[in-house]
Amino acid sequence: MSGYDDIWYAVYNSAEIPWIVDGKLTIDPKRAAFLDLAKQLHNKGYTNNTLSWTDDWYAGMKDAGPKKVFGYLGPSWFVDYVLKGNCGGEAIGEGTYGDWAVCEPPVGFFWGGEWIFANKHSPHKEALGVIIRWITLDTSETGLQYLWANGQIDRQGEQMAAVSGTVMRKVSAETDILGYQDMFDVFDRAARLARGDNATHYDVLINSYWLQQVGEYAEGRKTRAQAIADFKQAVKDNLDITVE
Repeated sequence: MSGYDDIWYAVYNSAEIPWIVDGKLTIDPKRAAFLDLAKQLHNKGYTNNTLSWTDDWYAGMKDAGPKKVFGYLGPSWFVDYVLKGNCGGEAIGEGTYGDWAVCEPPVGFFWGGEWIFANKHSPHKEALGVIIRWITLDTSETGLQYLWANGQIDRQGEQMAAVSGTVMRKVSAETDILGYQDMFDVFDRAARLARGDNATHYDVLINSYWLQQVGEYAEGRKTRAQAIADFKQAVKDNLDITVE
């Protein structure tokens, strides 16, 4: 991997237990194992020691890093919004453009997404219902999901994976950066593996505290026990959560 944090979202979102259970901080065994996975990747030289969203991390996408990167674990938008602009080319044969492919992940996970909310006290419930249905459930050729998947919503005309598997099975998304692989065929299957019952509204902060301590342990500046203790202390100091 480019860096050990590249596998984090797959680990984090495949956990069985959320960070908070009955108001108490809980560390799922899979998330705890990430400490050891990160250290193994670092110690064995299986990474370029990069951090996500840095210049060195992007460099691996065009084979400009110290070692070739086997792959990245990312969401559907990773192809068009991240790889495409950082692969070192704009057509097959330039940089790594066209050398990529997508495959089902070893574990199910999600990363990002869109949500829509409506106020139950709104005086326009019926109209809002029509809009929400059009956005989320309408799989016809005039529904938002279909238009999104066909590139008719994105300003650049990019085809984006739809939430609806029904729509993705209707639409082909053969893209040249993936050597004309139909990415929707894979994303449709992969999306069925994702889960959301392991998430809480504190996750962004808790994840940041966790990743900071994982780095301290993986790179040898702290013991495993100290890293976990410091993580718990950060959560206790900053969030209204019981920490044992």
